[in-house]
Amino acid sequence: MSKQARKVWRDLNGLFAVYKPSSLQPKDVKQMVQSVLIEDLNKLELRPQKSLAKVVQDIVRIDENPSALTEVRVPSYTEHVLVRGPLYSDIKVAVVSGGLDAKMSGVMVLAVKLGTKDIDTYHTTLMSKTYTIKGQFGFATDNHDADGKIWQKSTFDHVTQEKFERVISNMQRSHQKGYFVCVVMRHTVPECCAYSGLFTKSSSGTVASPTGTCVGTCNYWFSTYGLRIILLTW
Repeated sequence: MSKQARKVWRDLNGLFAVYKPSSLQPKDVKQMVQSVLIEDLNKLELRPQKSLAKVVQDIVRIDENPSALTEVRVPSYTEHVLVRGPLYSDIKVAVVSGGLDAKMSGVMVLAVKLGTKDIDTYHTTLMSKTYTIKGQFGFATDNHDADGKIWQKSTFDHVTQEKFERVISNMQRSHQKGYFVCVVMRHTVPECCAYSGLFTKSSSGTVASPTGTCVGTCNYWFSTYGLRIILLTW
């Protein structure tokens, strides 16, 4: 079955996931996807070329009637690619999911055309995200990144996996305390209610407390569900 460009254009809507490599900004990935979509759309089969009716002298009957005319069909070049240019030159693509900068790699969500109307719905689903972080002991940089200027060095012989696991466990516990305390312990802490999105004395809060289904609704705060060490070497 032939795929006409206009039909594909009408059906091309929605959200989709792409992989963003490191060293690229999300906007760079978006522009690359836009370019590929436009290029592929212009490669698809276009609608049949129209023809025009042209009245010319009838050479078959020219001896009988020099003024005789006849109709012939000639191709119309008004929509030829060499006349009007590419059929598609732009397409609406938007970055839906955040959290990835130029130095990070991972999956990001994009929206195309009518899919941009579902961006708010996507954010209300509050999907969990998993990050893998790599680090190195012994030095600190001015921008807290590997490419920063080293401004402090120290030994780390005293660091053990047991101690490190204890530290990240305390980090996770302290971070979740403010998130769950207003629901589980029924404390009236305004900021905690904002984090969990539940009122302390509501039926939804009572149901969610024992099931552990509290999901944050604050755009400026995230809940850490789990921290663990994947690999620790010296």
